[in-house]
Amino acid sequence: MDLSEYKTYLKKQLVVDKSAVLANLLEAIKQNSNFYDELIIIQSSLNMFKRKEMTGQLTNEEEKTTENKLTAGIISLINSLDQKDLIELEWLNKEKIRPREIVDIPNRDSLIEEKFQEKNQWEKLEKIGRWHFNVEHGKIFGQGVYQFLLSSNYYGDKNFTIFTKIRFNNYEKFSSNFLDNANAGIILGWVANNDIRRYYNILLTGKEILLEGVGLHGGDDYRDFVHLDVGTSFSITDDQEFDFTIKISKSKIDVFVDDELKYSVKRPDELTGKVGLRPWRSKIECSYFEIVED
Repeated sequence: MDLSEYKTYLKKQLVVDKSAVLANLLEAIKQNSNFYDELIIIQSSLNMFKRKEMTGQLTNEEEKTTENKLTAGIISLINSLDQKDLIELEWLNKEKIRPREIVDIPNRDSLIEEKFQEKNQWEKLEKIGRWHFNVEHGKIFGQGVYQFLLSSNYYGDKNFTIFTKIRFNNYEKFSSNFLDNANAGIILGWVANNDIRRYYNILLTGKEILLEGVGLHGGDDYRDFVHLDVGTSFSITDDQEFDFTIKISKSKIDVFVDDELKYSVKRPDELTGKVGLRPWRSKIECSYFEIVED
């Protein structure tokens, strides 16, 4: 696929899925290119548009006008691209944008529960990156990006509840960064196949709590993500422990913090998978994590 073919292909895909096209471009454009920052801005604008669209904040005319402007901006960027702006194009030589791949999830009839702090359960957890379990104090520690602690079982075909107590740090340290701030989260619906993963994240930005989808188009966590609603205000103070109860039913996700309902959102269709934690630049200390099927 040469540059001209790549541009033509992307324009055709715009009609199908703008988010997938942006995720593809984010992997193709070099980060030192003049267009990379412009692409980040377009992606943020598209995410904002989708949130307003989902929550009914736009009239039909406003939706049409905004979508047309976004499409025009993406086409203008694609037309302006030069070979020097892109990584090698061999990996783009495929018929369609990389699809998400889903693993086979085992069927079972019995209800299960899982406690991360139990020694026999800790040994079964999937650990990506460096995680430490202090057995004496029953605390789990993790920090950094691309670090994940995941359940051994899959959840989502039945209603389930997560109980967890977490203390955060490093939010103040990264608070002045626009893109590279602390973004810890509680993971739902994790499925992975080789280097491709998809999951939903109850995202804790330090100022808001909201649901995001990550890897929905087969891209990298850092680039392929979308905020699924506007969220709600929720401040994180470093070194303060928060007691979360997250109830997942067939229709919605409710998040309680210290026994108070803080956030509620419609459940995505594809939410069956592993659950767990990600620090994403923060440091987390988890003194309790339990999953119980209802």
